[in-house]
Amino acid sequence: MKNIVFVFSILITLALFQRNPVQAQTIERIKGEEILLTNYTTSWIGNDGGWEEVHIPHDMLNMFVSDDGTVATICSWDEGGTNVGVFKDGKLISRPEGSGTGGWGRFSGSAVALDDNYVYQLLSQHGCDGGNSDLNINGLPQFPPCDEKYEWKTIRRYDIQTGLGAPFEGGYGYKGDMLVVCWERDRNLTGLAVDDNNLYVAVTGSGAQNQPDSIKIYNRRTMSYQSGYAVKGGTGHLCCDRKGGLWMMQGREIIRLNAADGKILKQRLTLSEGVVANCFSIDNHNDRLLLPNSGVDMNVLIYHDIYNQPRLYTTFGKTGGVFAADEDHLEGETGELRFIGPTAAGVDANGNIYVANTTVSNGRGAVIEAYNEKTKSRLWKCEGLIFTATADFKRDDLHYFYSPEKIHRIDYGKSGGRLDEFVALTVNPFRFPDDERIRKDGGFITSCFKRSIEGKDFLFVSDMYGGLLAGYRFDKPNYGYIGILCFFLNNGDPDKQIPIPMWLDDNGDGKRQESEYRYYPEINQYSMSMFVDKVGNIWRGTRGQGFFFWKLKGLNEHGVPQYDDPVLYPLPENFSDAKKKNLL
Repeated sequence: MKNIVFVFSILITLALFQRNPVQAQTIERIKGEEILLTNYTTSWIGNDGGWEEVHIPHDMLNMFVSDDGTVATICSWDEGGTNVGVFKDGKLISRPEGSGTGGWGRFSGSAVALDDNYVYQLLSQHGCDGGNSDLNINGLPQFPPCDEKYEWKTIRRYDIQTGLGAPFEGGYGYKGDMLVVCWERDRNLTGLAVDDNNLYVAVTGSGAQNQPDSIKIYNRRTMSYQSGYAVKGGTGHLCCDRKGGLWMMQGREIIRLNAADGKILKQRLTLSEGVVANCFSIDNHNDRLLLPNSGVDMNVLIYHDIYNQPRLYTTFGKTGGVFAADEDHLEGETGELRFIGPTAAGVDANGNIYVANTTVSNGRGAVIEAYNEKTKSRLWKCEGLIFTATADFKRDDLHYFYSPEKIHRIDYGKSGGRLDEFVALTVNPFRFPDDERIRKDGGFITSCFKRSIEGKDFLFVSDMYGGLLAGYRFDKPNYGYIGILCFFLNNGDPDKQIPIPMWLDDNGDGKRQESEYRYYPEINQYSMSMFVDKVGNIWRGTRGQGFFFWKLKGLNEHGVPQYDDPVLYPLPENFSDAKKKNLL
């Protein structure tokens, strides 16, 4: 075993108090390079994988299910590199290489498909991030030109067992495994489907090139072009049935085409109000259409009679999903059939149904689950719950960790591997749509501080740049595990004369009103540092100007923290920059 040197950086903890002198703690110097740790195990929380090759993705935006229960998921970005994951019987069996988290100009697309031998992924490739003019094994370019007008929109093929690129004659790219469908940067591939012989891909048109939206058809064995046709009304997710039909999502409608020539057939359905879906699947064993709904009902809609006039017949999953409160569960509590955000669903040939989920809290966690559809018993699940984030202990019960949107229960008896069980979500966008953790234009939340104030639980979160701080209180009898936004602090901008805004939910309704804001003079908009100490005081670094300190006064009648106006402390002697801090 390799010896790994752990170098310990020493943080000087500053005790700063209003009207009291600054005191520094004296710490003995340690030579970290002399400390070798060799007998250890590695543990983690939040992912059923634990290293790169088995990392479960934190988003699952689409999915393909084969008859034998092999499942492929896809997402646009995964920090662990599992943009495409292939699962079987609860295990990640392959992880297609280079499937597109921005490196080398490759970006994962919106659809994936399988056959017995290969994985097919929609993927874009530009030539301005490590591209070159070299040729591949087919004598074709490895990259497109580095030009703002050009970007390959491709179907990339991989071996289903190994995840390695599966080159073919005429294939582009560094491995010769890319089928280039179009070259224009302003066009996109929006759907991919497979039948016994062909691949079907939905392609957006280009007004500048006078090219219409279209479906292109390729032989899936040779990857050669067969035919194609224009479509009207837009393109989207595709699925093949086994009766010569090709189903396509167009906005809030799903239509059926003749797969061979594009003739519009009579079958279609319109999504009901409140349904949120970006894909669907065709159950070719029972002539059904499955529509995952990440709207407020958080379940899978199942349509029958699809070759006549599709009609909603039943649903799968608890209505309301993880947010449904009943005699057995609190709002936010996880459990079987309590989906956290269904994004894709499909069935195999053995009566099993598969549901891929991405949390509705701005896509920060994914779960794929398999069930016996008849008995509704869960067969397996795989969780990728965290993008990049910190977690914090619940101080009065160290078996619980809080991450920015989730609660985890820890089993310290385990030796190595994943330690936690996913207990609950603390964010409900349907009940609290102004939650800072789900704002599309807000900061990317990555940090959290679990605190207890006057014996009550609070959670504070910050973004990846330390430029904001949001606080949440809890009311278990009325809201279960859901955090209620009650505090917000953000950077101002002295150059634009924008003050520091602090919002406190004075009336306890979880909604921001202008009358509840306080404003304070800003001296540096590049804070990069927010911290809540153990008693609930707020600290904010201002780089070279020192620290702002908001002293906690207590809780109001609604359980909302109240603060004194801030005091600015200068930096101690010999300190020049306050970015990050840790106050014990």
